[in-house]
Amino acid sequence: KQLLRDADVFVTNVRPGKLDKCGLGYDALSKEFPHLVYAELSAWGDSGPEVEYAGFDVGAFWAASGLNGLLHDEPSRLYSMLPGAGGDLITSQIMLFGIVAALSERLSSGCGSKVSSSLLHAGAWCAAPFVLEEMATSPQLGAKL
Repeated sequence: KQLLRDADVFVTNVRPGKLDKCGLGYDALSKEFPHLVYAELSAWGDSGPEVEYAGFDVGAFWAASGLNGLLHDEPSRLYSMLPGAGGDLITSQIMLFGIVAALSERLSSGCGSKVSSSLLHAGAWCAAPFVLEEMATSPQLGAKL
């Protein structure tokens, strides 16, 4: 915790809620270090039925978000065709933007905050243009949905 006195950002990819047991969860750290931006990366988000599960790029970003099905026609939906660590890269960029926004807000408020990003939510965000296109061109939302 000594390092956090002078730190601007605390970044974790430990499953949500697990650091609470060590006194390193957001509630504890925000009381002790109110200036701190707490950045939490996860596979499935910080709430919901999968919050306790570990996850990774192919499972959370590509498969669970539906991107794999949207980007590959049948029957060639092969995971070997996915860009390596593509979901990790996009999710971390989203997290970076959140951290920069929180640091910018801190300049005026003086207070830190919590930002979070997940592979599943980043994948859903990436799928949005495909979903919107299907909604616009197919009265029944298309077979892919």
